[in-house]
Amino acid sequence: MKHALMIIVGVVATFGCHPIPVQSERTQNRTPRSPQSPLPGTDDDRHDVPRPWTNDPSSAITRDVDENLLSVLELEAIRGACQDYRNGDHSKATRLRCGKWMFFYESFGTVGIPSHLLEFLQHWYQPYFGPSFSSMGFVPNPNSNDSIPLGLAESTQRMGSIKVHAFTCASCHFGQMPDGRYAVGYPNHQLDYGRFFASMIALMKLSINPNDNSIHPLLKAALDETVQSARQRSGFMMGLGRLGLNIATRGGDAMTSGALDLTPEEQLRFWHLRTGTMDFLTKPMADDGVWTVSRILSLWNLPTSDRIEEADMPHGLLSWTGIGKSLMEFLHGFVAISGSNSEWTDEQLKPLADYIYSLRAPTATDQVNHDAVERGAQTFAQAGCLECHDGPSGEGRELYDFEQIGTDPAMKTIYNPDEDGQLCCGLDAAGDHATWSIKSPRLAGQRFRTRLLHNGSLDNLEQLLCLEPRPERHSEAQSAIGHRFGCDELTEAEKIDVIEYINHL
Repeated sequence: MKHALMIIVGVVATFGCHPIPVQSERTQNRTPRSPQSPLPGTDDDRHDVPRPWTNDPSSAITRDVDENLLSVLELEAIRGACQDYRNGDHSKATRLRCGKWMFFYESFGTVGIPSHLLEFLQHWYQPYFGPSFSSMGFVPNPNSNDSIPLGLAESTQRMGSIKVHAFTCASCHFGQMPDGRYAVGYPNHQLDYGRFFASMIALMKLSINPNDNSIHPLLKAALDETVQSARQRSGFMMGLGRLGLNIATRGGDAMTSGALDLTPEEQLRFWHLRTGTMDFLTKPMADDGVWTVSRILSLWNLPTSDRIEEADMPHGLLSWTGIGKSLMEFLHGFVAISGSNSEWTDEQLKPLADYIYSLRAPTATDQVNHDAVERGAQTFAQAGCLECHDGPSGEGRELYDFEQIGTDPAMKTIYNPDEDGQLCCGLDAAGDHATWSIKSPRLAGQRFRTRLLHNGSLDNLEQLLCLEPRPERHSEAQSAIGHRFGCDELTEAEKIDVIEYINHL
């Protein structure tokens, strides 16, 4: 059973980090950005700063934000849309409904977690994981009779002959926002990916031997009561034996590679990941050989080619280090990293891309202080924030050096630990090279996020602007240093207004 835990997990990790106000030659010579749509109730005497986007007509086709989970999922409306698309109906409505179905339920043929393992963990360890793994930040699926949450879908690929469930876009980019509404594109900062992954491995080994020395002492102590409680239940050892026999006899070569034989130090790395963060290029996926931590970002307001051209951006600047030129290129990269068993063409991926492009930052439900927003917009412009946040939705229009930003530099070596410019893991197919740089993020929807900086080490804008003390974090690649712009230059009142402005985007 020791080597019967090979799990190849595909998780979308996307877009951005905070920038630094520096003025490069390109910044000085580039075309000014066109202003966004005006704020409600304001006149034309506005500062040329990012503004909330007007609602896309696409929003009338799918319902993507609501307090009612079933209303957001709208299963009956999207069921069958992809079959209609494959049959030749390429209308906008069909594309978007198919894209929404893919967002929640398409596994892309990637290898995932053995379904029997998920069922075993739910049956015997539900007090720890929560119903449908809800204690790990997953959203239970109200349209299903099993315990598999949204964000995990049955894959067309198998481990040997074993059925598996693979991650979908919804695992990281769907959830319940702080105001209680469910939203597609929301960065699931409740997702405890590190603890989910580390405890899954540790619990399986400790189930066999509670004194297994291959498990880090911290994890062993934290899980001891959970393991002892399960082992005392009638039928537990028999269920464990059936699971082990099933994996050993039907798992094939993929189940015996030992890819998840993590060292105690590796286990601790995952255990110490904050919710809403991950290293998406390490075991059990493709491994770039370095430990980096990324926070999950939203999929709202992605710049289309028209907005990219209007804003004079070099390209989409997707991925943390800006190597993704377009959403389509990014989707192809995700499929490659995640170990898909099939090729995906642009036409097959187009519904998903079109749907993601249609997602908008939700409108706040509380009352807006327009005077404070306008004061904040003025301060935002005068303080130099536009040097790095003047893109279509408050993102940067170029990349920035880690040394200039001052944030944790571990991300600098992602994809490319040898710093030779060659990307690992099949990501060099499009001719891209490492940038050793970081991008500034889209600001739209900031009021709904609970993780800031590229590694998620801060909790809110108050910490970012030093209205509240920054936490001390010592876990590898998770320090809360850097991006102190505005901390010393702005007054407390100006900071409050800037936060009001950013939270309105």
